[in-house]
Amino acid sequence: MTAATRSGPVSATAADDDRNQSSAPTAGRIAAIDVVRGAVMILMAIDHVRVFSGLPAGGPTPGIFLTRWVTHFVAPAFIFLAGTSAFLHGRKLGDTGALARFLLTRGLWLVFLELTVLRVAWTFTAKCAKGAKENQKGTLPPESAVAADLRKSAAT
Repeated sequence: MTAATRSGPVSATAADDDRNQSSAPTAGRIAAIDVVRGAVMILMAIDHVRVFSGLPAGGPTPGIFLTRWVTHFVAPAFIFLAGTSAFLHGRKLGDTGALARFLLTRGLWLVFLELTVLRVAWTFTAKCAKGAKENQKGTLPPESAVAADLRKSAAT
């Protein structure tokens, strides 16, 4: 029974009860999926930090090697979580056609955002081929000092 269907004056506690019921989530999240997703994101961040620091994949130390080994499980975990999420969303929708439309629309939006917003965010230019031309001219910044030192030590 809502506040609008009650007869007589509505007390403050009845209004509070209606407000609390309307703000309750309609479907609960599965905590285990969120925990796995968080762990996978942390592992991916660790791997990307290693890549952008210029350290090779095999690594000069056992810690870097083990970090790279653990991050090999990240890509399969992402695919597993994507499939799990699609299954759960399809079960909520109840229609495979609606799920297909949703996934296609979402995929097209992600491609669009990659080609527009993210390209400009990474390159600070709207030109598509500028990075390739600069790389051919040799005007891109040199490799990191760590990567150069590792390459020299590997050569000797």
